[in-house]
Amino acid sequence: MELDLPQHGKSSPLPPYRGVLAVDMENFSRTSARNQQFIGALIPDLLETALTRSDLAHVWEERRFARHGGDGYVFGTDPEHLPFLVSPFLDNLQKELEDVQPLLANLDRELRMRLRVSVDVGPLPDLGETTRSTPWGRP
Repeated sequence: MELDLPQHGKSSPLPPYRGVLAVDMENFSRTSARNQQFIGALIPDLLETALTRSDLAHVWEERRFARHGGDGYVFGTDPEHLPFLVSPFLDNLQKELEDVQPLLANLDRELRMRLRVSVDVGPLPDLGETTRSTPWGRP
């Protein structure tokens, strides 16, 4: 395996700046395996719906380096969208969580879905799609 590293001591240009949205479910490990599977599948749907409600469907469709970790999801976007990932997206995500609560209560009366959200920006490469052998993507 050959690594594409800059020559020792030489500078190289930064990759483009990307906005990053990351979410994960609080107390996911305390949830039953059956419910974990359901919730894991639900997280991307909630994000897509909340983005669509926020007139940001294009952000979902054009997301970069998307990763699903079972209890969370992360993806990159153009930094110009960052203000909208705070408002109105967070309010609409909260509404989606409230709307899905009766369905969760049907599965388990104690089941609650609280998502932690992080919004960040930095120089990140677009690595392409993930595979089992290349979890962080391939060029």
